[in-house]
Amino acid sequence: MTTSLEEIKKLKNYGKYEEGLDLVKLLLKQPDLENNLEFEAEKLQVQLLNRINNYQESLKLCEKILKKREKDKNKSKFAYVLLQKSFTLLHLSLQDFNYDNFLKEFNYAEKIINEEKEADTSDYKELMMFFSYIKSYYLFYTDKQIEALKLLEQSLELFEEGLKEEDLCETLSQLCIYCFWTGEVDKGIKYGEKALRVFEEYENPLLKSDVLFSLSMIYTIKGKFELALEIRHECTAIRKEHNSEFGVHESNLTEAWQQTYVGNWEKAKQLFSESLEYMKEVGSIWWSFFGYNFLSLIYLETGETEKALEKGLESLEMAEKINKENLKAMAYRAIAYSYHRLSQTDNALEYYLKALETFQRIGGPLHGAHIISSIIDIYVENNNLNQAKEYFEMLKQIDEKVDMKTVHHKRQLSEALIFMKSSEVRERGKAELLFEQLIEEKEIQFYLRINSLFNMCVLLVTEFQLSGDTKIFERLNKYLKELLDIAEEKNLYYFIVEIYILQSKIASINMEVSEAEELLRKAQKLAEKNKLDELTTKVLGEQDLLQKQLDAWRELMKQEAPTLERIKDVRIDESIRSMKKQITSNLFEDSGDDPATINKLFSLKI
Repeated sequence: MTTSLEEIKKLKNYGKYEEGLDLVKLLLKQPDLENNLEFEAEKLQVQLLNRINNYQESLKLCEKILKKREKDKNKSKFAYVLLQKSFTLLHLSLQDFNYDNFLKEFNYAEKIINEEKEADTSDYKELMMFFSYIKSYYLFYTDKQIEALKLLEQSLELFEEGLKEEDLCETLSQLCIYCFWTGEVDKGIKYGEKALRVFEEYENPLLKSDVLFSLSMIYTIKGKFELALEIRHECTAIRKEHNSEFGVHESNLTEAWQQTYVGNWEKAKQLFSESLEYMKEVGSIWWSFFGYNFLSLIYLETGETEKALEKGLESLEMAEKINKENLKAMAYRAIAYSYHRLSQTDNALEYYLKALETFQRIGGPLHGAHIISSIIDIYVENNNLNQAKEYFEMLKQIDEKVDMKTVHHKRQLSEALIFMKSSEVRERGKAELLFEQLIEEKEIQFYLRINSLFNMCVLLVTEFQLSGDTKIFERLNKYLKELLDIAEEKNLYYFIVEIYILQSKIASINMEVSEAEELLRKAQKLAEKNKLDELTTKVLGEQDLLQKQLDAWRELMKQEAPTLERIKDVRIDESIRSMKKQITSNLFEDSGDDPATINKLFSLKI
């Protein structure tokens, strides 16, 4: 009999839920089944029904078991089934976000558990761990991430000894996710790696894929993008091998988000479009929100800013229907990015502040750090340095607290931007030094490198405008070439065209006419190929401007007029402002809002 139960558990572990249900029904039909074995089989049957989303049948079965266990007068077993029933109701609560039925059963279970207080028994420890596990989920869904993490940590500390491998690994995987949301990255890695050590002896591939899923998320916000993708691919391979269709699409959508960090836009779009269609078909309300939200970010990268704003606003409507604070914060952020890119800084600031307030309210400093850096950027743009410095102090405190490279790099960049606005040469020198440090940093997100390279170019243009020293162009072209290499590697077509335009202006200032014309031809070809209509028109205007300027410049050269006379006609500041619009919003650097993280919560432990 025991062997048969172990066989059913193995089928569950390998995702063969229907086969497991058939076997457990046969087991329960056997005469004279020992009471404890019968109860374990009943628990397993509820778990299997929930794995195939048959919640109504699961509730009926729970009611049947409760009547039987009430007669036995075994409070621990009765309470455990009550918890199973309440967790099933929690699943159903996600359809209308009304938790009343869940809370009624859960509070009843808590009352019975408090009457037991048999803390030394293994049944009681299992009961309390399951209770804490469910409560932490509820806390998470009601935007109490920090409380969820603390509760599960405390429970694990009290009841870990003697826990079954499955319960331990489920708990460690969930702790890893909570750490992701609260920004406690190193702690999350510790929990994930601890679970993987358990799997060296314990065979449960689908649960292992859940742990790998969580670890991949954590390593993404740690900035270890290649390692995160390596873990992601291992997770997806396991799910494919064991025919977990939902799990594969969940993993693919997460990978789409992760691929944006390394600039693989085409791969991201492919994964995103394929798996989002599946999620729409199965009616996942969560993925409807994330679809609009993620599309907003993708449209920003392809230069379709109006579409990006439209999708961001639609995602906010859905977040408000779901009524989950961290989803609202994600929508605020996407809308702010679009307004920032459109140079509507008042609107951008309004939504950045809404996002920051929400992230601060629900806990975890990490996600707020990235919003603060964007707020600093706006205040610097508007020459409001006192406000910029005020928010910089907030960013500085977060940096000292979380000890993460990405946050530290953001701090360096924000400080450099503030220094760059100073009228003092010494302060601008500090900005240049910080930009150089970021440019030379090996482990840095490519968007931060782009931002640093760009602002170094702005500093050099300012230096040229003040001194007229054409030797500065050598350094300027060096950094522009580095910018171009990154933009080409990451397929940032909109940005590449802007770089070509700026390079052509520098060439024209030096009267390198053929080079200037060739750069504009390359810009036009790329803009037309990628249907960047607004930029195509702009390039044609630059070509006309160049031709009009040449005769006047030749006359200036005959008069041996200084180079600065020519820069006035080139409108180089206009090019810099246009490029700045493309990097104001570092869209994919705060990784705390992965769509698959939320959807992962459908893999509940019943």
